[in-house]
Amino acid sequence: GSVFRLRRSDARRCGPRRCGHLCLNAGAAFAAGKSVYLEKPIALTLGDGRAVVGAQRAAGTVGMIGFMLRFAPAFVSARERIAAGAIGEVVAAHSVFVSPPGRRSDWRRSRANGGGALLDLFSHHADLTRWLLATEIGSVAAQLRSVHSEDDTAAVTMRTTSGITVQTLACTSAAE
Repeated sequence: GSVFRLRRSDARRCGPRRCGHLCLNAGAAFAAGKSVYLEKPIALTLGDGRAVVGAQRAAGTVGMIGFMLRFAPAFVSARERIAAGAIGEVVAAHSVFVSPPGRRSDWRRSRANGGGALLDLFSHHADLTRWLLATEIGSVAAQLRSVHSEDDTAAVTMRTTSGITVQTLACTSAAE
């Protein structure tokens, strides 16, 4: 991969504390020629998400979403092993991402602000599914439940375009 350096004046960070979780001003930053680091979710609607992606593509600058798990050594190793065929053909996968309810930021407790298990936690596993398995997600079905905060539990089944079934449980109200 390539390595590049950005001056602080060349980039902007968009996230819950900086520009509201919708990152609606990300488009303005891209239009001004800035590279943008976006917290997820980049938008709460498909239309707004497409607008952000379109603005980045039109600008030709760097746009990166905060999916840091793909940089963790364990996941890098897993991706290499899967790609090399070291574990055989992947036909199904299961993942769990849970955290105790504890003290959570206000934005994480409300889906309207980008919170809830689906947007806050599951988004990482959707990204990992695509990245680890080198395939796109073809369909998704989810069941949501609110225990301690809005939509704090999500049971999700995905089917990739290559036919792999992936099940994920994401929960921000796990037992402490």
